[in-house]
Amino acid sequence: PAIIASAVIADAKHVGLGLELMTAVGGVRRFAPEISDVALLGVAPTSEHDRVHKAFARLPLVTGTHAPRDSSITVETGRGAVTLHLSPPSQIGAAIVWHTGSSAHLDQLRARAVRMGLRFASTAIHDAIGTRSPCESEEALYAMLGLPFIVPELRSGTGEIEAAERGDLPRLVSHPDICGDLHTHST
Repeated sequence: PAIIASAVIADAKHVGLGLELMTAVGGVRRFAPEISDVALLGVAPTSEHDRVHKAFARLPLVTGTHAPRDSSITVETGRGAVTLHLSPPSQIGAAIVWHTGSSAHLDQLRARAVRMGLRFASTAIHDAIGTRSPCESEEALYAMLGLPFIVPELRSGTGEIEAAERGDLPRLVSHPDICGDLHTHST
């Protein structure tokens, strides 16, 4: 799935799809052990969504398309289906979290939003009177919900919200943590 996502992103950049950003979301972005679908998120003004749907459906890797919805389109490739979700720039943070988190993680975020007088739904966060609040980064969404940033790999709905509330999120292994040889041969 990650290879399919990378190939489609490269294809889209090569043909100049005209997106401000295109990134993998869902299980691919969470590095989930099992991934059932390939999902991407593209950022473009709402007025450009129809044009982007049409251009995405014509990418060289695409072998067929499903009917586009308001903010997404699913295409078939030789290696499986790929869904492109679209978001306006003002909602990119909410959209990335919405399309990356597991359903359990999103349920917990929605419940937290309700307790705070907000509504997190349909890739956007709304204030108490129903107006969409700008949310231009994932960090901004978590801050609106009174939480520190939760990395995609932890968004599984298995206690990360509670750990974030306690300030006890685990630190993931990163490049600076890796020292020495990871693979060696001896005679």
